[in-house]
Amino acid sequence: MPNGRSLPVVSHTGSVPGYQSYLRSEQTRDCRIILDNYWQGLLVAQMSRDLIDVLNGKPMSLARSCIDDLLTPIAYRDGIGLMVAAYHRLDERSSEYDLSEDAFNTLGYKFLRKDKLDEAIQFFQWAIERYPRSANTFDSLGEAYRTAGRNAEPVESYRQALKLDPQSKSAKDALSALMAGT
Repeated sequence: MPNGRSLPVVSHTGSVPGYQSYLRSEQTRDCRIILDNYWQGLLVAQMSRDLIDVLNGKPMSLARSCIDDLLTPIAYRDGIGLMVAAYHRLDERSSEYDLSEDAFNTLGYKFLRKDKLDEAIQFFQWAIERYPRSANTFDSLGEAYRTAGRNAEPVESYRQALKLDPQSKSAKDALSALMAGT
């Protein structure tokens, strides 16, 4: 909480393609139910956290747009080249968008699940550029490289992840599997 105290939280998400719900309740009897028919996953969860913060005295700030809203339609409609160009034009408007590590990671995995491997790799590379001290960004890039069958690159990504977080189980397991040839 803004004043340093903490509260137990109960929350639950639910979704089907094109619709999402999020319920969150604290011991203070505050409850937020957010329904979304535009599939704004991270934004909906963040909105709930922001609402409870405001209810408990945190100054309100304007929400930032999800980078997904800008880049995903371009990737599907116009291809990765124009998606990359749009990302590089963001500099003057970057404060308008959520460019958090989590936003990049979520989008990378979104593309990875859709078998759009070049786009996934691009998002994970952007995450590394912005968050070079995060083991998770290197681990995610390693997974994308591995899924794409790019044999040497995942090894280096997982090694870098382990350099930043020697306890990373996912990086250790993936690196062991790669070294064993599985």
